[in-house]
Amino acid sequence: MVCLAPAARSAVSGPTDIPIGEIALNHLILAVGSICTFTYLAYIYIKSRSIFVTALAHIILNNAAASFSYFVTVQNQLLANLGLVLTMLIVVVFLYFRGELSIFARSKLLNPEA
Repeated sequence: MVCLAPAARSAVSGPTDIPIGEIALNHLILAVGSICTFTYLAYIYIKSRSIFVTALAHIILNNAAASFSYFVTVQNQLLANLGLVLTMLIVVVFLYFRGELSIFARSKLLNPEA
């Protein structure tokens, strides 16, 4: 069990004893989600060649995730993170099966001789 420091305890509502296995699993889930999100945003950047479009896609992604919180009550952060990761994983798998991720190999940004 991990106990939070007294200063952190006051900012956290609910139980503060989180099993170390849940913390490790949460970090693993967040790492996979970060890779999927990065892949999606890099795809948007290479496809549009505009940082503005990529920033706009990031804003839309964050707002969509935040608006989802109006429809559900998050009682477990691990399950909330898992939901976001599954969403991004579906997006990356969809891009993969459509052959869109081959844009990384063809991109002159990543391969100047391509």
